[in-house]
Amino acid sequence: MTVAAKKLELPTEARSRADEMLKQAAAIKAKLDLALTVCQNEAAVLVKRHAETTAPLKRQLEALDKQIKAHAKKHQVDLFAGKDRVDFANGALLRKEEQHVRHTRGMLDRLEEIGADDAIKTVKSVDWDVLEKWTDERLIEAGTERFKKETFAYELFGGGSLAS
Repeated sequence: MTVAAKKLELPTEARSRADEMLKQAAAIKAKLDLALTVCQNEAAVLVKRHAETTAPLKRQLEALDKQIKAHAKKHQVDLFAGKDRVDFANGALLRKEEQHVRHTRGMLDRLEEIGADDAIKTVKSVDWDVLEKWTDERLIEAGTERFKKETFAYELFGGGSLAS
């Protein structure tokens, strides 16, 4: 059925109101999409326009970040003196020590070899696709049933769909 044919089937007040709301939603969505596209294009232009300035600064900051961290590590005895934070006039250096378990290859096999089942995740889940194919009798036997679910959504002509 064509859009024109569908529009002829609007004899009731409820149908007319529904079509009017869809018309309004389509118009607002078109304006919003255009506005967002303009914003994204302007942002991309600004980023590109300023890349000549920002890119070298980003690289300099990344390099200095590495230098600061390397300096703090190399001189940690002098800088931290047993503390985790040292404040200076222009900032602070932070040090954190954590314990981690090294991730090694073949760990799952090794854990199975030594019987460490408590350290192995076993994930079980229902295969709902299989259950969808079962008969109603078998579903009842398993403690569930088929049901009808009603959902409402709408589609805007010339645009996407939105659930409601």
